Amino acid sequence: MSEHTLYFLPVGLQTSLANTDVVDCSHIIGLFNSRVQSSPRQADQARENLRIIGKARNSKKIELVAMDKSMTYEEALELLPGVDATTPFDSGIY
Repeated sequence: MSEHTLYFLPVGLQTSLANTDVVDCSHIIGLFNSRVQSSPRQADQARENLRIIGKARNSKKIELVAMDKSMTYEEALELLPGVDATTPFDSGIY
């Protein structure tokens, strides 16, 4: 795994990722979720990195989280130019 793959993990955890006894999958997923929540624009790269970590650890749990492409209402609004929370649904932009 490259150091870029591990960017969302604290430095102390980066060296022990391959050892499943040291770092619990739930902890890695929690760190991932925290990072994505604080930096939503980096979600795609973080998700790909999480997928690589899941494969390296042979963790279906991590891989499933990495494949989840659901987004919040606020994240969806960021993808639609000229649309915000006050835009009426029937405004004709859809």
